[in-house]
Amino acid sequence: MRTEGFKGALLSALIIASLSVPMLALTNMAEAQDPWTGTAVFSLENLYAVRLEKNLDLENGSKLVVKFYDYGYTGTINENTLAVEDSYVIANEPSQNGDVIYNGMSNELKIGNFPDEENCRAFIKWDLSSLSSPTSITSATLYLDTGPWYPDDITVGAYEVDNDDWSELTLCWDNAPWDNVGPQLDNVAIITQWTLDVTSWVISQFNKDKVVSIMLKSENEDLAIGVEISSYGTMLEIIYEGTMDSFENENVIETFSPPWHVEENEIARHPEGIGVNKVRLDLTTDNTEDVISTIASFVVNRSRLITRISQIKSRWPFADDNERSNLISEISGIKAQWPFAPT
Repeated sequence: MRTEGFKGALLSALIIASLSVPMLALTNMAEAQDPWTGTAVFSLENLYAVRLEKNLDLENGSKLVVKFYDYGYTGTINENTLAVEDSYVIANEPSQNGDVIYNGMSNELKIGNFPDEENCRAFIKWDLSSLSSPTSITSATLYLDTGPWYPDDITVGAYEVDNDDWSELTLCWDNAPWDNVGPQLDNVAIITQWTLDVTSWVISQFNKDKVVSIMLKSENEDLAIGVEISSYGTMLEIIYEGTMDSFENENVIETFSPPWHVEENEIARHPEGIGVNKVRLDLTTDNTEDVISTIASFVVNRSRLITRISQIKSRWPFADDNERSNLISEISGIKAQWPFAPT
């Protein structure tokens, strides 16, 4: 039955489609690699199913499995991220790198004034690109461990560093990004384990390139402290609102004994009848959790949703009442999926 309600639904969908999002191809092509050769291509059939075209020679394994991944959780997420690089610089050894100055890599970041190393300052870098689809970061806390000794009255400050182009193996006082050291973010009087609030800087850098650099210095550089790289290491705890992917469903589409050739064009539907978010084609053993190789993967991003809306609009004049009812439901599903879909 044709309804006026569709007009509102379609209008809302077309408003979404008017957003400036670049169009992308609807396929992901797998690169040839052992233990298989050939191609496998996913495309979006509709919101609830993908089309899989494959032409594969399989030299290993026993099953081909299409796995559907859904947004299994939406809400507040705590995620811990260890530094990808950390080192310290020394005022009276301006060309020396603190990490390697003594017999290889150090397991300690020095801050402050040591007997043979003056005014040491530590630089730390994190890569946040692996965070699970954050929509808004609410807090970012730097956790650090001290060594077995520390002065009772030392205070350490954390400072912005708006330059990530440094390496822990080559950083020294002479080439440190001093011109890019910004305001203090927080400071703390030291105890064995201590924390610094770096939320504002993490949010700023996440919205840029998702790489965060921070400098630590003793507020009274006559006092010194060592930061252990073990245990907590140099860890950021980030709390944010977002979604985490969870493996939900799988379809075994081929069971075989190698060597095996398969050439098919088929439709794989989400087993729960909900919108497809992410899908993979895995080559596995008899145990489908034992993945030998991921042959192809596919993500339903916003560009693909916009393309699907255009397809629905083109199909509408030729659809009967039953199909139109299904198309209206699909548009509602697209609107619900839109806030979580990657760009």
